[in-house]
Amino acid sequence: MAKIIQLACEVADVHRRYAEIHSALFGVSSFRLAVSALAGRGRWRYSEYRSTLSGLLQRLADLGTQIAACGASERTSRGAEELQRVMLQYVEALERVMRGLSNINDRLADNDRNYRYADDSGVSPLIRDKAEYARTVSEMEYLGNRLNRLFSTY
Repeated sequence: MAKIIQLACEVADVHRRYAEIHSALFGVSSFRLAVSALAGRGRWRYSEYRSTLSGLLQRLADLGTQIAACGASERTSRGAEELQRVMLQYVEALERVMRGLSNINDRLADNDRNYRYADDSGVSPLIRDKAEYARTVSEMEYLGNRLNRLFSTY
């Protein structure tokens, strides 16, 4: 079972690195990002985030494959099969979240001003994308909490 725990730690590291990009785009530092963009220095950050997210998505896909490949010899305790199943669901949810963030990042990089501009309904494409992204994040958090409970009783 040590293999599944090691893989969970690696997935947690991917999540941590994704969360850094999330914070940079949506946190207090987003103000600094906007100021940098106005000064002409923000484009490289979007490119850097795109590259990092792409690498993290590839790493996450590899981890998902490894988690799925854990056989019966790795599932030595009673709850191990459920733990493996929920970990796979969590990896899939994290992938959807990272793809959503990547989409937002790409659209900000391509056309920041128009992406943030509200249309006739009073809602910008950014706000619509953020709402969908928040829903996906909520699903991921639910699975993360469930996974934490499973690990705590394992």
